Amino acid sequence: MTTPIEEAVIETDRLRLRPMREPDAERVQQFASEREVAVNTGGIPHPYPEGEALRWIASQPTLRAEEKAEVYAIAERDSDLLVGAIDLRRTDFIHIYEVGYWVARERWGEGICTEALIALVDHAFQRDAYLMRIFAYSFPENPASGRVQEKAGFRQEGLLRQGLSRLAEPRDAVLYAVVREDWEGRL
Repeated sequence: MTTPIEEAVIETDRLRLRPMREPDAERVQQFASEREVAVNTGGIPHPYPEGEALRWIASQPTLRAEEKAEVYAIAERDSDLLVGAIDLRRTDFIHIYEVGYWVARERWGEGICTEALIALVDHAFQRDAYLMRIFAYSFPENPASGRVQEKAGFRQEGLLRQGLSRLAEPRDAVLYAVVREDWEGRL
């Protein structure tokens, strides 16, 4: 039994996690085109193709309807201006999700990813009583992403040698996860 992925808006003190909209494409295109952002993610192509942001945003309702993924704009709560993205992806095991995120280079170090990740993890565990775990990867050369995950209650579980491919090259990946018991203990 899986919990259907319904469109949601999640708010924190500073942020609003909401579905992406077509007007977000310009900022997605701008931020995802930054090499420093792209190389620290598992899937943003670099160089970022012109028009890719619109295509990506247009694909999201289908991903949600097919219960494969839910993608949220990370927006400033007061202005609703997009500063990044975060998503939950369903895995082959229906009670386990993967999470990924990025934020505009100009906003690094402000705690935005941590705040967004905590809010999305809380939302997922509260919504789905059968959810057992949420995991994430980071690259060893990007320890800031690992710190984000640890601040959100994730624990490092191991190193996957050549666990990911980035820009057509094998890369090691650090695996982090939060399980329901860890999450409940944080409340």
